[in-house]
This record gives sequence, structure tokens and C-alpha cells, in this order.
Amino acid sequence: MLTTWFEQFLTRISRLLPSDEAEAELRNLAQIDPQRISVENVRNMLNSSATAAKLYCETAVRRGLLRRGYQYWCPDGKSVAATVFEGEILPSTVDCIQEEEDDYRVLTLETAHLRKTEIFAIR
Repeated sequence: MLTTWFEQFLTRISRLLPSDEAEAELRNLAQIDPQRISVENVRNMLNSSATAAKLYCETAVRRGLLRRGYQYWCPDGKSVAATVFEGEILPSTVDCIQEEEDDYRVLTLETAHLRKTEIFAIR
């Protein structure tokens, strides 16, 4: 079922692309993780502005093709501490691993203070 929604998403996007470039663009788009689509991914694939890419994602959410979520990042900026989609409960704290002098330490941090990014996922 996930594949079907992703195929529908690709088909709808292909209608927005010039037909000569559609096949190559769709191949690039197919390489994106369907559970972690960012506005930047869509912007790159469609060669559009960030505003237009955001509009495409918002439209897909309204039409039920995508769902909106957020990723909360550990202070190292490399690790995702939590991923939450609309309707799910955000944990108040998360654990992040911090490396200090060849040793690792677990930090329990308040989720509200972490950097978050918006993502979208295929329904």
C-alpha cells in the first residue's frame, strides 16, 4: 500500500514537470526515503523555489497523500532524537549520546529545547 501511495505521489509530481525531464527527475525523486521527505528534497527534485516546494507538500497533505511530521535533533546535529507525525505524542524528554574523549555518555534532554525540522511521509 505504501508503494501505491508513493507511485501516486510520483505520478502527480510528474504532471508538474516538463515531459522531457520527467523521467530523470522521477528517478531522482524515487531515491528519497518516502518516510522522510523534506521540502528541500522536493525543491531539488522539481528545480523550484522553496516556496513552491512547500506549496506542493502542503497540497499533498491536504489531499491525503502525505502526512506532516517533525524530527528533533540531538545537539551533535547528526542524530535524530525523535520523529513525531501529526496525531502522535511528543515525548517530553529524549536520550542523546554524546562522545567525550573516546567515551560515550547518555544525555537526557528536554525535547522542547532541541532543533526540529519539518518532514513529510507517504501515507
